[in-house]
Amino acid sequence: MSNLIDRLNRVGQHSPASIGFGPASRSDRRADEILLIGQAAGTAILKEPGLLEAPVDAVLVVMDDWRDDPLDRLGAALDGSLWGARGGGIDRSQADSLKERGCDFVVFGAEGTAAAVLNDDELGKFIAIGTDLSGREARAIQALQIDGVLLDARNTLLPLTVRRLLDVQHPKQRIALPFLVATSSELGAAELEAIRDAGIPALVLDLAAPEAIRRSSEAIAALPRRKPRSASRSRSAAVPQPPASTTLEAGHAAAPSLSAREELEDGA
Repeated sequence: MSNLIDRLNRVGQHSPASIGFGPASRSDRRADEILLIGQAAGTAILKEPGLLEAPVDAVLVVMDDWRDDPLDRLGAALDGSLWGARGGGIDRSQADSLKERGCDFVVFGAEGTAAAVLNDDELGKFIAIGTDLSGREARAIQALQIDGVLLDARNTLLPLTVRRLLDVQHPKQRIALPFLVATSSELGAAELEAIRDAGIPALVLDLAAPEAIRRSSEAIAALPRRKPRSASRSRSAAVPQPPASTTLEAGHAAAPSLSAREELEDGA
């Protein structure tokens, strides 16, 4: 199983407090609230190995050279790190080459990626999507051997507004899988808290901005605990709804199911 998938599944879980009088570390208080994944082109990493010193939980290599020698050098540079590879299309032999060099997960586009890649149980498999993901596409993704999705919002998320947060939540609510969001490295504490509270477990940031990543990492470590839902929202969620039979007996049609509503929205 992919180590990244395992960590994503544990994001936000509380961990036991340590015994002692020293200050509690972030891991003592709770597991990571948001994972940070640093992204850079493979050639950039080989040219500037210092990029890998950024305080990230994993590295995502944008593949721009599939030859054996650069792959060997990348594998050596990333030895001991949790890392993955991103390509518009990945075939089975490329996936095998990456795995042999220590790659833990891949991010790919649907059009150019071989279906055989989905059969690999050792690699984590993330598909790149857009905010315009339809309900039919979301259901198809969940029916395949895909472990998570990556939404590229580098040019659309900031400044963070409710409208832009809704644009992220639209596809997220349709897919019950780990959800990565690629965005700008310039994120403040308030923005990170809003992203955390929206249930986004990981951000993909540019490794070329190490200071911005460091500030984001420190801000995440200092995030307050999640606020409980407001009493008014809790009461409204607890209001009982009349059974379907009541509305049917009154001569009204039953409300369509979620999947039916999605098909109507998608023009099916």
